[in-house]
Amino acid sequence: MMSGGYEIVDKNTQREIFIDGALAAKFREHVQKLIEEEPSLEDVDEFLGQFDIWMTQPVVLH
Repeated sequence: MMSGGYEIVDKNTQREIFIDGALAAKFREHVQKLIEEEPSLEDVDEFLGQFDIWMTQPVVLH
């Protein structure tokens, strides 16, 4: 991944995080692996829950 990133938004708490660089590349790898395993909604929530602690930016417009 040369550029770009991912914005992860928790609409319930109206917080978000933008990740790029090495963390974004790792995120992409983990998401691809998760998709291959045909995850349940709970699996996806658990995966994304790892980012809760870093979601400190308020969602202003979305």
